[in-house]
Amino acid sequence: MPDRAPLLATRPATEQDLPWLALLRHGPDAAPPDGEALAALRVLLDGGAIVLVDGLPGGLLRVHRGSRDWAIQQVQLLPQYRRAGIGSRLIAEVLAEARRDGARVSLSVLKTNPALSLYERLGFTITAECENGYSMRAV
Repeated sequence: MPDRAPLLATRPATEQDLPWLALLRHGPDAAPPDGEALAALRVLLDGGAIVLVDGLPGGLLRVHRGSRDWAIQQVQLLPQYRRAGIGSRLIAEVLAEARRDGARVSLSVLKTNPALSLYERLGFTITAECENGYSMRAV
């Protein structure tokens, strides 16, 4: 990673992104998606934005934006972009945008997900617990 913070942008995910989304979800050795795998990837297009890192696809951000309640559905970055502050920047921007719109932001996370501490640092608190995860809301 360069010494400077990478430039971040997002753009809506489209059908043309499906092969790249397969790579993101399943790694470089995954078979090209077809049938059920392709249908599962299409779900990512709903509310999905491709995260561009210095102009190149680097991840996926999915946010459901309701009138008063928003839900971060997915933040996934390529391995080389993890633990580099990119996820923090993306979530901080979602939180700022939600505040401007008067919306609350929630998310769900597995108990074993290392991002749990990130969400807590960004102001999310646990509102509910299930066997393997937490529901969280930004305060």
